[in-house]
Amino acid sequence: MLSVVVPVYNVADFLPRCLDSLCNQSYSNLEIICVDDGSIDGSLSILREYAAKDARIKVIHQENAGVSSARNRGLDVATGEYVTFVDGDDWIACGGYEAAMAGAEEDVDIIHFGTHLDSWGDTEEARNLEKWFSCQLSEGRSSLPIHYWVMNSNVTNKLYRRELIEKYVIRFPENVAYAEDLAFHYCYASVARLVFTLKTKIYHYVHRSGSAIGTLLQDTERGVDHLTAVKYVVDFIALRKKYARLPSEIIQGFFMHMYSQAKRFVPADRVAGVYEVAWNIALRLGMLKKKNHWLAQELLSHRFGRGKFYRFVHNRDVFCLFGLPFFSISHYESSTVYRFLGCKIYEQCN
Repeated sequence: MLSVVVPVYNVADFLPRCLDSLCNQSYSNLEIICVDDGSIDGSLSILREYAAKDARIKVIHQENAGVSSARNRGLDVATGEYVTFVDGDDWIACGGYEAAMAGAEEDVDIIHFGTHLDSWGDTEEARNLEKWFSCQLSEGRSSLPIHYWVMNSNVTNKLYRRELIEKYVIRFPENVAYAEDLAFHYCYASVARLVFTLKTKIYHYVHRSGSAIGTLLQDTERGVDHLTAVKYVVDFIALRKKYARLPSEIIQGFFMHMYSQAKRFVPADRVAGVYEVAWNIALRLGMLKKKNHWLAQELLSHRFGRGKFYRFVHNRDVFCLFGLPFFSISHYESSTVYRFLGCKIYEQCN
């Protein structure tokens, strides 16, 4: 059985098409779990109407708590061997799940398939998303650890083995509004071993003005959620060191990407909050030890860039005498600066 979790929030105009696409799948061994997240537009009535006609549909209603909470409620009751997610305003090609489930074997932990962007038009945003959703892996089976970066972290174009989800208690973080799917996927990928890729574009991602991705591209208040998602993954791996095998360079690269995204989506007067969250994560990942790295330079400069405190903390583990720095070397993009007792004595152009 394949469990399909559908979080629903005020998508009454799109919901019938979504449900019809699921009910009419050529692969019929489905469990369709629809979680209404406090809709006020009649979505709940539509769900109940469809459930009355198709026994495979289960309807759960909750007060509005966000998409992560809705997906987690669905995971709590799912019973299928694999689990996938469909947003209530999107839909699935008729033979899609039959094609995807053909790759379901005992040792396959993720089944990955293509996504079609509906109604996006020829825009830069659409082209970027096309690259994001594209299946760059070769068709067939692949070992997961070497392919993290060429498999996007969206959860709607994948099937996940429920046994792993329950064994390692993998859930969506409910304290973030965006990038919750990245957090779930990377937690899962850290304990998964084998992925089956299907190039066919099964999932239809519909563009609309109120969609989460559309809101994110205009929202400057929640950029720090990108880093909160990274912290969620770091915490998950720290608690499961014996089993989680996400390579350090992958999680560090993931962090640097999300750090750049976080800075992109916050106004200048709030970027200090991004720096603080990033500082704590970089510290845990050991990235501040790489003093010449641009990320370490940027975070150290922000945190200790003013006054003698910076000079003390930055250099105490490099050159110090009884805990007091007496000589330091600072690397910048265009020059290297040598200081004695905090005073610049020489600057070398790079």
